[in-house]
Amino acid sequence: MKKSKFLVTTVIIVLSSLFTHGNVDSLKIAFKTETNFEKRLEIAYDIGKANLNKNPDTAARYLFAVVNNSGEKPQTVNLAKCLNVIGIYYFYKSQFDSTIYYSSKALDIFMLNKDTAGSIPPRKNIALARRSQGEYNLALNEFFEILEFYKIQQDITKIAATLNDIGNTYSYLNDNTEALRYQYEALHYLESEPDTRLEGNICNSLGYIFAREGHTDSAIAYYERSLALKQKSGNIYSIINTRNNLCTLIDYKKHPEECEACLLDLLVDQRKVGDNKGLARTFLNLSVQYSYFNDCEKALRQLDSTRYYLDLADDIFLKQKYFDLYAKTLHECGETEFAYQIKDSLLTLNDSIYALEKRQELLELDTKYQTRQKNENIKMLETENANTKLKVQNQRLQILFLILLLISITGGGLFLFLYHKAAPEERARNCADKNERDRKGSHCPGYARRNWLRFNKDFADGRKDNAGKFSEKRF
Repeated sequence: MKKSKFLVTTVIIVLSSLFTHGNVDSLKIAFKTETNFEKRLEIAYDIGKANLNKNPDTAARYLFAVVNNSGEKPQTVNLAKCLNVIGIYYFYKSQFDSTIYYSSKALDIFMLNKDTAGSIPPRKNIALARRSQGEYNLALNEFFEILEFYKIQQDITKIAATLNDIGNTYSYLNDNTEALRYQYEALHYLESEPDTRLEGNICNSLGYIFAREGHTDSAIAYYERSLALKQKSGNIYSIINTRNNLCTLIDYKKHPEECEACLLDLLVDQRKVGDNKGLARTFLNLSVQYSYFNDCEKALRQLDSTRYYLDLADDIFLKQKYFDLYAKTLHECGETEFAYQIKDSLLTLNDSIYALEKRQELLELDTKYQTRQKNENIKMLETENANTKLKVQNQRLQILFLILLLISITGGGLFLFLYHKAAPEERARNCADKNERDRKGSHCPGYARRNWLRFNKDFADGRKDNAGKFSEKRF
């Protein structure tokens, strides 16, 4: 029963592999024959997506073929997609400045086309590159904004992926509590919509957190689960990352065979992508194991391979570890004279590293000083701008007050002028009206009667007064 299941699974994998290769080959043929630039962009993007994980150099070749020939062509969405995939290619190569450059160009095109959904992948790639460069808080802010977008869209898989990114960022910030919380929340989302590739990434992140906390058994269990899931998805870079984490966690002293098998498998994967630095580090780890078990021949052979890949990788700090281990191994294997020669090379290299570290320290100090000066200048400019705004606001209020004052004075003066100008005319008109009424009153019986009664009353009052005066004089 098990054999039949195994055969069926094998046939399915082979057929799907043949279909995929056939599809990619048909895309390559279509790319060569297609003359329309926009359609070539679409085909190159499909080839890039299909080959990025397993054959990244092939993907890059087709993507660069269309991007380099874009010239003055319109800034279309398909061009932005190709640029973003190139950014991912460089991210896998650990060339983060190039990732930021190409993904930023893609982001500009998406924004130019007002494609908000399309702008999210390049924003994520930029945030990942920033995080790899140590700009954790900047990356974290970007991830939270992306998370809000996907929650509005209710895209479960993208929500889980972003939660995984947030959890990883908290791991870089040494906040294991928050890191675990977001990773477990991501796994919870995948319960409703399973995703093998993404679950493998989350398990790898959990393994990293438990390894750092010293829970080796839990870490190994999550790494093994992650590796099994990633092998199904087939992303070679992701597989290398998890396998490397697993191999370095296995105790070669207690489990030498298991550790050796893991490192040899890792070498196979690293050769597929031409990871020279990774190959040098893996050969160095193998030599440590063989040297511990006094297998001088194997240990020195691994160190020779380490030197070969170190020359290609040109990593001075890894070279320092190589010379140190080489000298110790030679001494333990009885080649004392040669060991002293290697030791001299190590001392010379240490001097170079010391000088390099001092230069880096000076550069960092200079960078910090310049950054502080820039921040101070920015604060000064902000203060000056605030003062300028306040002055402008005060000037505007003063001008407004003066305008209102001028309007009031002008209006008041105009009113007084018109009032005094109209007063004589009004008085003349009133006098004329009074004269007219007096003139008409003599001919009006009612008016004459009222005057006559008023006259008789006044006359009677006068007589009374005079009578009083006479009586006083009489007595």
